[in-house]
Amino acid sequence: MCPQQSVDTTNTDGAAAVTPGSNESTVNIELLRTGSVSIDRALAYEEVTNHPMPETGWFRPAEKREWVPVSAYLLEHPTGVVLVDTGWHRDVRTDERGHLGRLLGSMHETNLPAGEAVDEQLAARDLAPEELVAVVITHLHPDHVSGLDHVREAPRVLVSEPELAAAGGRFSLARVLSGHMWAGVDLEPFGFEETGVGPRGRSHDLFGDGSVHLVWVPGHADGQVAVLARTDEGVVLLASDAAYGAPSLEDGRPPGAVTDRTAAVESLAWVREVADSDECVAVVANHDPAVVPGFVGRTSWADSGPSANGGRLPDGEQL
Repeated sequence: MCPQQSVDTTNTDGAAAVTPGSNESTVNIELLRTGSVSIDRALAYEEVTNHPMPETGWFRPAEKREWVPVSAYLLEHPTGVVLVDTGWHRDVRTDERGHLGRLLGSMHETNLPAGEAVDEQLAARDLAPEELVAVVITHLHPDHVSGLDHVREAPRVLVSEPELAAAGGRFSLARVLSGHMWAGVDLEPFGFEETGVGPRGRSHDLFGDGSVHLVWVPGHADGQVAVLARTDEGVVLLASDAAYGAPSLEDGRPPGAVTDRTAAVESLAWVREVADSDECVAVVANHDPAVVPGFVGRTSWADSGPSANGGRLPDGEQL
C-alpha cells in the first residue's frame, strides 16, 4: 500500500481510474496545516450505536473526541499556483463561537496557531491571493471554507456544480453551518466530464493537460471532489473527506457524517483502489493525524520545507 499512499488502472466499472494524458506536465503539491479541530470519532468513522447523531458529539463521553488537523494544499503547475481549500479563519482565535455559530460551536472546538491561517501562509511564501490562478473548494463544509474570506481576491473560486446546487437548498446543512463563510464570495461552478476517472467515472481536468483531475467523490457531501494529481514522483490523491485516516484506508470504514451512505462507501472503495496500486506515491486524507506539512510524495516530505522559489511559478495561462 502506498504511504496512506498508490493506483489501480481500472475502477470498479472497468473504466480508467487514472487518465495521465498525453501531455507530461506535472505539479508539485505542498500540504499546509491550517489549524486543527476537535471532533467526535463517529464523525470520521461510522459507528454502530443507539445514539441518533453520534457525529455531533452531543451527550457523548470525552474519550470519544479527537483533535485532527485541518489541511489545505498548494498545487504548483507550470501555469501558476492553485490553492485547494482554505482552513480556519483568523476569527476563531478571538471569537470562536461567533465565527462558528451556536450550532457548529456546540459540536467542535478549533485551534489556529499564529502563522497557520491561509493568508499568513501565502504571505510567508511571498504569494498574494490575487496572484493565484484559482482557489478550489473540495466541498462547502466549514473547515474547508472558513478561511475563504482571506483569499476572496483570488481570480476564481471554483466549486463543483452538484455541491453548489446542494448547498443552495433551503434546508441544506452546509448552508446553515457555513453559508456565512462564503457570503459575498463569487463562487464559480464547474461541471464534470465523462473521463472514466473516479467512482462515478466523472471528473474535471483542471488544467486541460491531464496533470490534475478534480474527481467527483460524493457521499460525505453531494458535490465533494478529491484531487488526483501527477507529480514527478508519481500519482498523488488528495482524498478530501472521502477518507479520514488509517481506519478508512485499511478497514474500509466510511465517514459517519454523510449525505449519502451508499455513495460514501463507493467513493471510499475507489480511494482504497488508488491506495492499493503501484502507480501512486501518496493518498492524503484531509484530517489524517498522521499527515505533516511539506511537499507531498517527496522522500523527505516532513523536512522538505517551502520550495526554493517561495511556492511561486512564472505567470502563465490561467485555467
